[in-house]
Amino acid sequence: MEKFILSIITLLTLFAVVGCSGAPDRTLYEAEAVMTEHPDSALALLRSLNLGEIRGKSSRALYALLFTQAQFKNYLDVDNDSLITEAVDYYEDGPDHFRSMLASYYYGRVRLNKGDYANAIFAFYNAYELADAVGDSFWRGMIAERICEIYEKTFNYTEMIKFAKIEYTNFKEHGNPLYIHDGMLDLASAYHYDLKYDSAIIVCRQLLDSALMRGDRELEEDARRNMALSYFGWGKYDSAAVIYKYICETDYTLPSDSAYLGLIYLRNNMVSKAKSIIPQSTCTNNVGTWMKYNILLSLGNRDSALTVLQDIMTEHEKRDRELIRYNLSGALMDYHAYKLALEHERSRFSKAMLWLAVFVTVMIIIVGAYFSYRHIRRQRLQIEKNIMLADNLREMLETKDENHNRMILDLLGDRFAMLDDFCRVMYEKGNSVQAKKNVSKVVESLIGQFSQDKNKISELATYVDAHYENIMSKFNADFPNLMENDYLLFLYSIYGFSTSAIALFLGLDNVTGVYDRRKRLKNKIKASDSGNRQIYLAILDKRR
Repeated sequence: MEKFILSIITLLTLFAVVGCSGAPDRTLYEAEAVMTEHPDSALALLRSLNLGEIRGKSSRALYALLFTQAQFKNYLDVDNDSLITEAVDYYEDGPDHFRSMLASYYYGRVRLNKGDYANAIFAFYNAYELADAVGDSFWRGMIAERICEIYEKTFNYTEMIKFAKIEYTNFKEHGNPLYIHDGMLDLASAYHYDLKYDSAIIVCRQLLDSALMRGDRELEEDARRNMALSYFGWGKYDSAAVIYKYICETDYTLPSDSAYLGLIYLRNNMVSKAKSIIPQSTCTNNVGTWMKYNILLSLGNRDSALTVLQDIMTEHEKRDRELIRYNLSGALMDYHAYKLALEHERSRFSKAMLWLAVFVTVMIIIVGAYFSYRHIRRQRLQIEKNIMLADNLREMLETKDENHNRMILDLLGDRFAMLDDFCRVMYEKGNSVQAKKNVSKVVESLIGQFSQDKNKISELATYVDAHYENIMSKFNADFPNLMENDYLLFLYSIYGFSTSAIALFLGLDNVTGVYDRRKRLKNKIKASDSGNRQIYLAILDKRR
């Protein structure tokens, strides 16, 4: 009886507040009331408001929160944080922890959409702490799900497992089966990414049992697909193949399913079956591309396979560059986590900030010193490489081929006299640092000309044709479809440049790339029907 009377009083109080408020405030409260069950209606109500009539900081903050929330609940992409920031600032230090939690959560969602993982995870950590304070298991699960997503995107699978477990535990406590299943799928994925395939399969089996019991076909196929992927990663291809065959015969199949099945056939040396999969698979991600590469390789079509492999390597390089950027974000995550911890120590805030400033200063000095050391070391290595090239140029002029020597001197021009003087001073003064730097500057100028100046490169080719019976023009005519670096390798080889020098001209970090390219070029020449094959091969066989 007392609870009933208390409920009546609460409702009357709410109606009184709404009644005393203006029309915009009433609309805000109505939108908030229907947000969970009817987010489309909530968005329509909010859009009906005249923003100029929304008065007061509290009303504007509530509108900012509800409108952002309604957009996300209606699956609209939001990447502008100016509106939600107003709600975050208003609720941050106020007594309404629930709305503060929501504001921080949706601010994190906006930052996540922008790819700003550092600020997103800071907002989610803050929101999680507030959800924990109000004892809301549903929102703890929702926030953990987003933190889990960030750790997946940044390849931090150990932390992903941690928050996937938190997500699953809280959704289980909340009791809604749909969210429980989402938590289980995230946990299975986290185990898979962290190479804990046996644990991933156990979770998938539990999820599959639940899906079969509920008659949820979509969930069933998700569970099977995740299980098959873990079997594949574990190397248990026969078990994976059974599941992929089943999925490929359903209406829920995805392009990646047939692609993985094709890869399994290739792993089992069943090339004909793998080839039969290609017309069925429209998978354009790495899985489909890798299957295509393996099939081309099995059929002996190495050129096409190499082209596909280059596409795969390009995608991997792109992912690695992203990974480097994410690692930087990871450092910011640690800083923001530390900053969040400071909020619990308000009484010692000033002292903690002082120590933090000292730490950051020391880190800046250490990082600065480290990068300075690396820069100086790279400079020294580059100088040594340039000195080797200078020695190579001097050795080239010591040959008895007067025609060759005259050609080199004409090309180097005044730079050779300068280079020769610097080299003489360097050796007379015991390889002094300044002399080495002078030699290196001249060599870098030559490298720039011989590798980037198209006019100089054309001039090099013209000199070769003039002195060696149009050898470069003949080579271009015999092999019109080579890569630019192949022509440059052949051109530099005619001049007698060393492998180290050619590596510098081609912008390679080491000579291995030159050796590999020379080998491939020789193979192409040997396979050709050119009458000048032996001449070309003799040029490439020069060793310095």
